[in-house]
Amino acid sequence: MKKNWFASAVAVWGMTVLMSAPAGAQTTHIVTTSGFDFVPENITIQAGDSIMWTDLQAAFHNVVETDCPTSSSSTSNGGFDSGIAGGVDTFTVQFNDAGTFCYICEPHVSLGMVGSITVEEVTPVPTLDEWGLIAMGALLLFCGVRALR
Repeated sequence: MKKNWFASAVAVWGMTVLMSAPAGAQTTHIVTTSGFDFVPENITIQAGDSIMWTDLQAAFHNVVETDCPTSSSSTSNGGFDSGIAGGVDTFTVQFNDAGTFCYICEPHVSLGMVGSITVEEVTPVPTLDEWGLIAMGALLLFCGVRALR
């Protein structure tokens, strides 16, 4: 009976270690303003990454999601919105879904102040540390199941 209890505990521990391997790192990308431009205007990121817009108070800017493609008559599509122009200096959005997201500065859209974010799906590749956790979890699971026989 003790053997089965111990073997079960080892198997469960192995499954726990396997399931707790960390996901890939997330990155925050910076988009700043320069006059009446977003820099960079177009950016490609990975799902799970964030964009932080900075210097929004510099010339009374904001960030408002619109339908793509953007034009001088673009308006909000109800997506992300930093609020009143010049109300905040930084604004951050995390993008978890793949796709293309367009945005404008409402007061300056007629001056061409627009941008886009392309979000690519991520296929995580385990790091060396994660491979170690995976190997240890698999070994514990194998030993626990083997001892149950």
